[in-house]
Amino acid sequence: MSFNSTAMIHQLRTDFEQLLTLVTGPDAHIATVNQMERSLFRQVLRLGFKLLQLFLMTRVAAESHAPQSGPDQTRVPYHSQKPLDYFSIFG
Repeated sequence: MSFNSTAMIHQLRTDFEQLLTLVTGPDAHIATVNQMERSLFRQVLRLGFKLLQLFLMTRVAAESHAPQSGPDQTRVPYHSQKPLDYFSIFG
């Protein structure tokens, strides 16, 4: 999997701008506090998850992918991490 942090950061900024529009736009004037709270909570959780993905993917990209020595000095190949899937975790 190739990692493109620039595209992901752009998407995160877009998502954040959508949150700002949600709370300041015309629909905010007719929404109840309950409706707004529920909508914000879901979207902030999704945004937080995407930020965590960016953090983990940045860490993985910075890791050495060279084979490592095991406890008994045998060479152990690098195993990439499986990307996180929001819906498999949160349903």
